[in-house]
Amino acid sequence: MALFIVDAPIVMGERQEAFLDQLEMIFDLEGKVFSNVQDNVNRFRFINFMSLKDMAPEIRKYDVLITF
Repeated sequence: MALFIVDAPIVMGERQEAFLDQLEMIFDLEGKVFSNVQDNVNRFRFINFMSLKDMAPEIRKYDVLITF
């Protein structure tokens, strides 16, 4: 399981606690979170940097993709 945050800086609002809980849950389930936005990586310890070029082949490994 992985979450790829592409070209989107994370803006925290009133749901900050819920968002952080979700990131932690993915980490606890041995999932990974990647972003190509360095600021996201710097601000959140569960997010790892991955360039868009490296994301493309990685995303293709998954059978189910949900985009939003």
